[in-house]
Amino acid sequence: NAKTAMVAHHIEEKGRNISLAISLIDGLNASLDTQQGEIAENLAKLYDYMMRRLVEANLHNQESILEEIRGLLLEIKDSWDAINPHA
Repeated sequence: NAKTAMVAHHIEEKGRNISLAISLIDGLNASLDTQQGEIAENLAKLYDYMMRRLVEANLHNQESILEEIRGLLLEIKDSWDAINPHA
């Protein structure tokens, strides 16, 4: 949605959608227990990176950054989807 708004030059909508994405990623970050090991620590670093990049995308109207973050989030989702809950 942020990319569509960016292309259409709907600045307020773009900002609202990027803010929502940042909030969602921040929520994922807050749910991590970094005391549990390297995976949680690496996810925390990745979430921080994604939030910083989204701010940059918003400031500079860079669609490519939005695509980058979308790709990273899809990779994380695919990883979660691949976990066998019965293992």
